[in-house]
Amino acid sequence: MGTMTAHALADAGLVDVRAERHNRWYRARRKALGPLAPMLERMWDDVLSRLKLAAELEETRRGPRPKKIPPAKQPRARSLRTQKER
Repeated sequence: MGTMTAHALADAGLVDVRAERHNRWYRARRKALGPLAPMLERMWDDVLSRLKLAAELEETRRGPRPKKIPPAKQPRARSLRTQKER
């Protein structure tokens, strides 16, 4: 969440903010969100379900992890000089 967005939501009373050391924790105020609350809950349920599935699939993976292959080095372009310049 961007800083300006977080401050705007807090200023509007839509979220509670708790500062803890270098972090800020935000909690949605369901009553303040009104009819948006169920829609946001469904959205986050979907996102968290996908994250959980991805984590479980990664956990059950067998075999060595694939190595990241660096992009192929591009050959340098040769200068296009005319016969007279050479």
